[in-house]
Amino acid sequence: MSLDRPTNAPAPGWYPDPAGTNRRRWWDGRGWTDYFADGGWDGSVDQPSLAPGTNVNTPFIWIITLLPIVSAVALLTWDVGGYFRRALENPTGGAAAMLDPGYLLVQAVSFLLFAAQVVLAYFDWRALKRLGVVRPFHWAWSFLSIVYIIGRPVVLWRRVHSGLAPLWTYIGVYVVTLAVIITKFAVTFAALAGSISSLTSP
Repeated sequence: MSLDRPTNAPAPGWYPDPAGTNRRRWWDGRGWTDYFADGGWDGSVDQPSLAPGTNVNTPFIWIITLLPIVSAVALLTWDVGGYFRRALENPTGGAAAMLDPGYLLVQAVSFLLFAAQVVLAYFDWRALKRLGVVRPFHWAWSFLSIVYIIGRPVVLWRRVHSGLAPLWTYIGVYVVTLAVIITKFAVTFAALAGSISSLTSP
């Protein structure tokens, strides 16, 4: 669906009835619909139908869905084995490990991905409101990480019976990346244990 609206037309939403009643009327972005709510509307009324062809899966939510891949790439490029060897060999132990460039890079990427998720969730929430979704799942839940990616499709399914695809995609991406990371760490620790045992054996 195109988001184009008549020049200066307000976004879809509930507005005072232009007929002068004490009710609110749903404006779909192009014209007044036959959906009404009384003057004490608290957001609990049914979601008016969206325009045919409306896609509630915005580019922003798809980017959020794929963010675990970036995190996985950062972990896969990190020399985990070397990190633990240096930590074991250095007398200061953990203090030196905290300054490891690879470790610092992984931490920086994690922080940037968290910030990106919050920003993308805000733009996604704003885009859903522009499409006419009544009270979409609030973007501030993205501060709790996975809560937004779960709550958003649940609310959309209840309102417009759509929007589950990003959740299933996220689950698939998360499971695959988690399996890859676990495999990498398992292989690394197996090799590390082998090298340690060879050094300690008589």
